[in-house]
Amino acid sequence: MLYSRVMAQKQNLHNEIELLSERVDELLDLNDQLRRENAALLTQCEKLQGERSRLFNTREEARQRVAEMVQRLRSMERSV
Repeated sequence: MLYSRVMAQKQNLHNEIELLSERVDELLDLNDQLRRENAALLTQCEKLQGERSRLFNTREEARQRVAEMVQRLRSMERSV
């Protein structure tokens, strides 16, 4: 009777260890997946920041050209 109880406890412990081992493997897989996703997001973020910078520069160039055109129109208006 004592032997069977000890064996049952040993089997339960073995099952718990197996479950923990499976859970650790799942967590390691999830960690790898999250690292890959994080790297992809960082790359995407860098790309978007570069695009934002280019768009900002384009907007500033357009603003400057419009200001120059307005200035020329005002000069032409004054000379007439």
